[in-house]
Amino acid sequence: MIEFIQHSSTYYQHRTLDNIKCADITIAIAADPYTAGEKCTTKYAQQENKTYRLIVINNNKQLPAHMVDSTIRAAQQLSSQKKGIHINIAGNGIYTLKKFGITQKDADNIVEQVIQKLIDSKVKILSIRSGGQTGIDESGLKVADKLGIKAICLAPKGWRFRDINNTDIYNEIQFKSRFNKEHLKHTAVKNVQMFTCYWGFYSMIEREKYYHVSISCTTPKNLQADFQLNEAKPDWSTVKKHKDGVIDDAQYYIEYLQKLRKNKDILAKRLVDIHKRANGKKVVFYCYELPDKFCHRHIFAKIMNSWFNNLNIKEYHL
Repeated sequence: MIEFIQHSSTYYQHRTLDNIKCADITIAIAADPYTAGEKCTTKYAQQENKTYRLIVINNNKQLPAHMVDSTIRAAQQLSSQKKGIHINIAGNGIYTLKKFGITQKDADNIVEQVIQKLIDSKVKILSIRSGGQTGIDESGLKVADKLGIKAICLAPKGWRFRDINNTDIYNEIQFKSRFNKEHLKHTAVKNVQMFTCYWGFYSMIEREKYYHVSISCTTPKNLQADFQLNEAKPDWSTVKKHKDGVIDDAQYYIEYLQKLRKNKDILAKRLVDIHKRANGKKVVFYCYELPDKFCHRHIFAKIMNSWFNNLNIKEYHL
């Protein structure tokens, strides 16, 4: 889900400055790094003493390895210091990218490559923000939404943006309509409420009113699940590394998110199947940790709610 915020100023540079201030690192992606917008971004990042990395797309729509590596190293260092980072995505608008034969879909793919490389490099991303303009800005928010990362759009007052013809448009509907969710699978069920829960509460819940689904690697002895959602269970190797202190919560999050992403299409079908199997009962997904402890079921709920907009999963409380 993308959070849309309207700035108090119509000027592009004002929301550029505020996005830089609110982020730990600004990553600019451009085919032409010398536009007025890119110069403005560079200037404000330096002015605010904020970490800034530029990635220039070459003529073959490829990302220079040394620029990507520099971005990864900077993000890793910040993520390690802050236990997670907020990223500002900036770059060329579609009216500039089209001069280099780059479409909006190309931009989406390019930005996703960068973000995925950060995730694969163990960078914990807390949020991704941009000014919501066409091109790279738009891609940053779409990719964040797709990957279940908090996405924030700080738009100029009046929902001002420039289209592919470099024409300024002031229209909220047209601004937001670019961020549709056609790239997401839907659960094909409407307004479904499901729950996550601690196995310890199993015996306290009226069994006949709930459909019990296990998303833990094992099920406690003497307890019975109605369904085993294997695609949502963390790999045992991840669990063991976490238990042994080899990886921390942030790294566990990254590894588990990668598994969910790998199984995304299957999970969409499984959730529909589970909803049908429940036949009117409330669905509960179980794991071992207490409600206030770090647990993959909380990650599962967050990501499913983000991916499937007709679904609402929340923690069950007695």
